[in-house]
Amino acid sequence: MFSFDPNPEWTTFYASGPEILAYIKRTVKKWDLDRDLQLKTEVVGPWWKEDLGMWKVTVECAGELRSEYCHVLIASQGVFVLFETLPTGPSGYTTNKNWQYRHESWPDIQGLRDFKGHLTHSASWDDCYDCSNKTLAVIGNSASGIQIVPEMAKVPGTEVRNFIRGPAWVYNRASLSGTGDPSFTYSEEEKEHFRNREHHLQYRKGILDRTETAFSIFTKGPNNEEAMRLAAAQMPEKLKYNKELCEKLIPTWELGCHRITPGPGYLESFLRPNCHLTNSPITQISENAVHTADGKVYECDVST
Repeated sequence: MFSFDPNPEWTTFYASGPEILAYIKRTVKKWDLDRDLQLKTEVVGPWWKEDLGMWKVTVECAGELRSEYCHVLIASQGVFVLFETLPTGPSGYTTNKNWQYRHESWPDIQGLRDFKGHLTHSASWDDCYDCSNKTLAVIGNSASGIQIVPEMAKVPGTEVRNFIRGPAWVYNRASLSGTGDPSFTYSEEEKEHFRNREHHLQYRKGILDRTETAFSIFTKGPNNEEAMRLAAAQMPEKLKYNKELCEKLIPTWELGCHRITPGPGYLESFLRPNCHLTNSPITQISENAVHTADGKVYECDVST
């Protein structure tokens, strides 16, 4: 939520993707922000023009290339789409300031581009593709993989296999709403209360205070030890104390060494008959399968 345009109408504390998107669209329209937006436009590459003292940015829209010029260039594309420095550049440009646009960060796996099935990245998910009655290979158990697995396991007729390198702390979602319930749904009475901007501001400040207090679990000492104890207790419970799953999914390293992910439903999904887990390293991907170091071959229709 943008601080300059607070929204008192959220349905739940952890709002859904469609509800967040609708809020962003309303905000854009309300503040006339689309006058400065160019959608469906891909940055092909920016180059520094020393003679002009400006950046020349080549973009592509609807199959056509054009150039834009600016004094200040901000790379705010996020962590999944990267710019990298080029050692050389087109004639007439200063090479030490040339960048090349890179798409989603794909894992370096032999044969990945040989896969003939549906290949998709979490950063550019294809909503139009029907995953029902398909076998899906989900590579990784970071934040995106942990969100994808339980949702794909619910799709009719799917077989889902998650390929992981190691365990990750999957903790309960923080109850920052102040109610003790992370899935808290706001009542109409509460929404009316939030329509008073001052009341809403104080509520948001309370969320910020609770968020900052929660960081104490990452400090070495009693707080971190207690957080590890609680985390290590709730994970096997969700896995129904399945020994094999617990060994593969529950970390032994300290909480906070890597990002903690809430992942509601992720652990429980492996108790479903159509959801499976493999921690043997991937050695290659062929036209229709994922191959692992233990000699096994897993055929699949979709790889993500």
